[in-house]
Amino acid sequence: VETVPTRLALLRFAAPLAAVSVCGPILSTIDTSFVGRCAGTVELAALGPACTVTDLIYLICSTVSTAAINLYAKNSDEEHKMTRFNATCVAVALTVGFVALLISMLFGEALLLALGATPVMIEVAKKYVRIRAVGLPLATMACAMYGLCVGRGDT
Repeated sequence: VETVPTRLALLRFAAPLAAVSVCGPILSTIDTSFVGRCAGTVELAALGPACTVTDLIYLICSTVSTAAINLYAKNSDEEHKMTRFNATCVAVALTVGFVALLISMLFGEALLLALGATPVMIEVAKKYVRIRAVGLPLATMACAMYGLCVGRGDT
């Protein structure tokens, strides 16, 4: 017999999901306010395309979380396979994160130019993209682990 979840149970489940989805934009906003306070106009202008590039790359990487949720839900009845599945999911996420890191490093300048970065701000924007890209493997792995927790219903 399945029970219908209460509003409170739904809120407890959805609140962490909502919080995770706004972390990237909040990080970009914090970066913008810090750079605006401590640096010049070129650095502040460079954050526009740089934040867009890093947020888009992270958004693509965060699909690992959705895949983990779906795959966990499909295989949750086979408990003996779940430990291996969890390890595989985290390894795939780490690999996706490293691929995103490489894409950021190799094609960051091209992406910035496509988003309208001017030659004056391109060097500063590339530095920002590279700094944020270093965290992509771990951020993608954390996203996958969060997806596994959601798949288990453990937020």
